[in-house]
Amino acid sequence: MLTDCHSPPSSDSPSHFAFILSIQFALAAIKTGIIALAEGVAVRRSFAQYKNYHIDDNKEIIALAFE
Repeated sequence: MLTDCHSPPSSDSPSHFAFILSIQFALAAIKTGIIALAEGVAVRRSFAQYKNYHIDDNKEIIALAFE
């Protein structure tokens, strides 16, 4: 007989809310990182055009990954 079975946690338990908030936080962090990467490349491109330099976007992204 299975009399000691525990019911699964309800959807309004504190651990469920913490999990949902951590997922939302992770998604916001990823979105913020992508926007910051795009902004960084845009600023570098602006300065490169000002000084008549040629930059490669792929190399810039790789360089930002190693920073």
